[in-house]
Amino acid sequence: MTRKFTIILFLTISNLSHSIILNAQSSFSDDFEAYAANAFLCVSNSKWKTWDNKPGTATDVKVSDEKAKSGTKSLKFVAGSATGGPTDIVLPFGARYATGRFILSVDMLVPKDKNAYFNLQGTTTVGQTWSLNGFFEASGALRLTGSNNAGLFSAVYPVDQWFNFKLDINLSANSWKVLIDDQCQGTFSNNTNAVASLNFYPVDGSSAWFVDNVSYQYSSTAPSVANDVAVSNLSWKSGRLTDTEDVVSFNLKNGGSQAINSVDLLVKNNGQEEMISLSNLGLSWGQSKVITTTKTFKLEEGQNQITVEVLKLNGTSGDQEECNNKSQLFLSAVTPAPDKAILVEEGTGTWCQWCPRGAVFMDLLSKRYPKRFIPIAVHNNDPMMVQAYDALVRSTPGFAGFPSSVIDRSIIVDPSQMENPFIDRIDTETVAKIKPGAKYKAANNSLDISAEIEFKKSVTGEFWVNMVLTEDGVRGTTSGYNQSNAYANNAAGAMGGYESLPNPVPAAQMVYEHVARAISGIQKTAANTLNGTFAEGTKRVVNFNIPLPQGVNKDSLHIIPILLSSNGYENASIATLKEAEDNGFSLNVENIIYTESVQVYPNPASDVAYIHLELKIPTQIQISIRDISGRLMFERNYGRLEGDQMFPVNTYTLQSGIYFAEITTDEGSLTKKIVVNR
Repeated sequence: MTRKFTIILFLTISNLSHSIILNAQSSFSDDFEAYAANAFLCVSNSKWKTWDNKPGTATDVKVSDEKAKSGTKSLKFVAGSATGGPTDIVLPFGARYATGRFILSVDMLVPKDKNAYFNLQGTTTVGQTWSLNGFFEASGALRLTGSNNAGLFSAVYPVDQWFNFKLDINLSANSWKVLIDDQCQGTFSNNTNAVASLNFYPVDGSSAWFVDNVSYQYSSTAPSVANDVAVSNLSWKSGRLTDTEDVVSFNLKNGGSQAINSVDLLVKNNGQEEMISLSNLGLSWGQSKVITTTKTFKLEEGQNQITVEVLKLNGTSGDQEECNNKSQLFLSAVTPAPDKAILVEEGTGTWCQWCPRGAVFMDLLSKRYPKRFIPIAVHNNDPMMVQAYDALVRSTPGFAGFPSSVIDRSIIVDPSQMENPFIDRIDTETVAKIKPGAKYKAANNSLDISAEIEFKKSVTGEFWVNMVLTEDGVRGTTSGYNQSNAYANNAAGAMGGYESLPNPVPAAQMVYEHVARAISGIQKTAANTLNGTFAEGTKRVVNFNIPLPQGVNKDSLHIIPILLSSNGYENASIATLKEAEDNGFSLNVENIIYTESVQVYPNPASDVAYIHLELKIPTQIQISIRDISGRLMFERNYGRLEGDQMFPVNTYTLQSGIYFAEITTDEGSLTKKIVVNR
């Protein structure tokens, strides 16, 4: 049955001070037993709402009699599509609470290989501020993140069985205690220290779980103690690939009335330890300090449990709140497959008020996982839009709005959720590795680009290549480059500095990164398709010529070849224009006759440069040297050769600058850049 308690106010008037002490209490509980099976929840009880205020529709949830923690009824949340939803249930708390004590309790069952999600809203109007996100992952990991999806807390929960999840929040002290089956898991502090409602939402196609016995209690008075130190908010900033090393940071906070002068702590991970003794802290109630280890810790493959534990407070073990003496961070590390990269195409636009979130997380993850996380910002309806590319991204099944990130041309997530699918996919073996090469043609301001595909295993099928150019550091002067910004004035929590910028952000203050500038090969053609049986080690080349759009800075370009097949996305790679030029441009040939060791040295050169080739089969060799404008400076035919060969190129007659050596064989050619520095 349902029990609802209205707010009770206790007023005490002191004759001495004439002050008024206000103590407010509120509580609610629901075990769903009073409702009929298959009835809509929000129709059965108007206390429950849907996100869009449409009870009895697709966003409502039906009461289930399939499973229950107590009685026979519960709520069953199941995603209706690969991108989540449509069920979207809200439990308002009746007010926004930012002081006092708030306790939320939920019984949950998350079936094997499924996941669950909830969030707490920080304002009474939903959609303004997410104060907390809770992710119950299929692995058994629980992740709690803040308004900007930054990690706050992690633990483990029992998979495929009922458990109780509880938050005991001292809002006055900003201490959020996490309990599972009444066992304390630790505490954290929250940048958005307020609660106003609870939201259940299936975030993706793997979301499915049961909820029973939902309750909350609020009191305007919060408990207090004399001696209390809390460790919370463990931070690991360097990603989750095996053998990654970094220091660990965490927050140390005084939750008691007595000052904290010294603390002894122990930090551990997989047998690695560091003892930390702190003195002369002088922390009074509510004050905190960020502590960073001096030792670096290394992630091992699989589950890593980093823990920080208080051993002594002010020289003794007399801490009165032991639950917050230990904090832990669970990190599942994976070993990436050789040559594997994950493609991320983010739908964005300067008109989109939430799109700064995409910019922040695209930058974060591309720096955290260089060459592995391949970012492309595909703009919509603004001056940076490439119409065909925008249409391609929006046509992805399940694409519903901006910002959205399309991972590997298959799954769609919010930009703040990109890291987990990256980690899930980066250890999967790829069918081929890709090496981009390029040659700039100044005469018509275009790029000749080659994508060398080397198959890593024997396969039969049809493959094709898309070629994308992106540009960093893009600026504009017109109003179309103004960025709409929902994070202005800290209205939606911290977001990489956007919370300190106005709405909109003027074009003069905006720099756009990873901007898609051109795409070629969207459709399969004879020119970009490879069809047949390919043995392990077989190399093939696909060529493109892409005119550079007006105003593009070629020195800020990235070249991104994307390999596709009938199975979908296979792999991609990324290189700056300089890196691609150094790789050399290759013509489309059936067999690459060079080994990997095509070298030019010294480079830069002054009087002479040497071209070193290892030729797998006999072939005619011709070498020509051209300047950056394409003018022929030198050409010579060396006849038919094979094996290890060295060719001197006299550079003493050339002016300082950039030149290209084109090496032509019976079956194709390769271009290498030579820098002459006289």
